Amino acid sequence: MKQPIVYNTKHDRSYRQLLFIFNCLSEQMWAAGWVDGIESNLFLAAYSTKPVKWGPYTVNLDVACLLRELAERCQAWPDPDAPEGYHRQPADLETVKSKFRKSPKP
Repeated sequence: MKQPIVYNTKHDRSYRQLLFIFNCLSEQMWAAGWVDGIESNLFLAAYSTKPVKWGPYTVNLDVACLLRELAERCQAWPDPDAPEGYHRQPADLETVKSKFRKSPKP
């Protein structure tokens, strides 16, 4: 029997929900399981005070709020700097916030 992946975040279930939403948005918006740059673009949307345009789509405030709530609960975000194939690994949320404070564009 295959063992489930454990992401070792504060709340693994919340992190899995966050990943699920990333996958759904990527599929819905771009017909891709995990579109390149999704980590950065959704982070900017999650911590914005208004809807954020992403290509031809807009991430509304309800979705942004849900992403932010899950990230705060598990204190993690998919690593925007991870090498190809490892993008679902969690990065510490405060580290990601710090990165985007210095350079707010994805």
